[in-house]
Amino acid sequence: MEDLKQHLQSLHTELQSSQALDPATLEALRIVAEDIRVHLESVGQVGAVPPSQSLSKRLEGLVDEFEIQHPRLTNIVSQIAERLADMGI
Repeated sequence: MEDLKQHLQSLHTELQSSQALDPATLEALRIVAEDIRVHLESVGQVGAVPPSQSLSKRLEGLVDEFEIQHPRLTNIVSQIAERLADMGI
């Protein structure tokens, strides 16, 4: 899980410095990153609600949208999606 947290931090840092993302893509990435953070904080808590859609699938969809234009972000998001899939999220 630490590996995933490090990738999320890399994503956050990259989003803060990226000027090339269109507002809709940037917002979609921020929303899914926040959903992941909330989910990770709730893991193991009684009454935790699983995400309505696989977070890794949502990230994979975003990767497809900006793979060519944003290779660095694509790599970070792909790594996060893989870790989430490994965790069954």
